[in-house]
Amino acid sequence: MNIEQTLTQRYTEFYKTAPQKVEAITKAGSNRSYYRFYGENGTVLGVYSNNIPETKTFLYYSVIFSNLNLNTPKIYHVSEDTLTYFIEDFGDDLLLKVVEKEYKQYGRFTERLDDLYRKSISALAKLQIAAGKAIDFNLAYSISEFNSQSILFDLNYFKYYFLNLHTTKNFCKTTLTHLPNTLPKTEPSRLCSAIFRHETYS
Repeated sequence: MNIEQTLTQRYTEFYKTAPQKVEAITKAGSNRSYYRFYGENGTVLGVYSNNIPETKTFLYYSVIFSNLNLNTPKIYHVSEDTLTYFIEDFGDDLLLKVVEKEYKQYGRFTERLDDLYRKSISALAKLQIAAGKAIDFNLAYSISEFNSQSILFDLNYFKYYFLNLHTTKNFCKTTLTHLPNTLPKTEPSRLCSAIFRHETYS
């Protein structure tokens, strides 16, 4: 069986009924496969991943987020082999899509977009602070600390998949060029703050 067939079979076993419709969701930043399942009571997302350690960390985080009443998808069912699971469907609305649509319509960053960003950043800060006190980072997947190497990886990803596609060339050439020499000497939190100020006000 292929991935869709496997998820469909497991959906049917768990919900005791076949889905009315199944549609694949385009992959984004991971190798996980997502499918939207339509049923009488709405939709859920079926997920397949053969990266068991990553899935176990995701599930561990999800339990903590749920206990803290954070706005993250609920886990409905996990298969015994941990290859598949079903989660709450938050729909297709993304902040980026809202920004692109509104900016195209008005040609500027509106008060509504500013409010959405403030709410998003506030929610992220709440998640980081509240969950950070509850998570055992020894159980984190791949790395247990967001250190200089992690920051450099994320910034390079940001450079190649965002900045290089836009017009902020000076930021690419100056700030990111000197990061390998800067990172070992700089406390990560202070470095992130400095980069944020540079990106925001330059």
